[in-house]
Amino acid sequence: MRVHHIDFKYEYLGIPQFAALWFTENLVKIRERLSCSYMSNAKWRKLFSVVNENNVQFTHCQWKLVNETDPKLGHLPNFDSLGEYYVGDCGALNGPFDFELIEWLFIPTSIGYKPYEGSPTIYNTQSVQHLIEQLNVLGEFEFTSDDEGLKIFGYKP
Repeated sequence: MRVHHIDFKYEYLGIPQFAALWFTENLVKIRERLSCSYMSNAKWRKLFSVVNENNVQFTHCQWKLVNETDPKLGHLPNFDSLGEYYVGDCGALNGPFDFELIEWLFIPTSIGYKPYEGSPTIYNTQSVQHLIEQLNVLGEFEFTSDDEGLKIFGYKP
């Protein structure tokens, strides 16, 4: 029965059943390292709903996944890019990933880039204040914020 569930769940990724089982077993080990879980699939969907309902576009963010060493750069997905239990297109990876893999999501307030080699750094800003206010109203999210940005936690050690 459990194997059938794994097969169904990872079917959308095209992952064979044996790989899905290996992945699930390793995810359990990773999650043991992260003692506090703060998010569920419904809460991640609610977060992205708040962003989309307010027509706020965060073109830059960092996704830290529990099975990755380094954060991945991307953007917040449109609600259309969300599945029941996964994130679709967000620019961070080459394919969808499960909500349960999100260790944290960081939305920076300032993004620096150089349009060409040797040019001065140009900074774009993203205001996270309205999102912080919305999260405080909902009161269901574990997050920190400072001058650098907003970090929403799926897990903490």
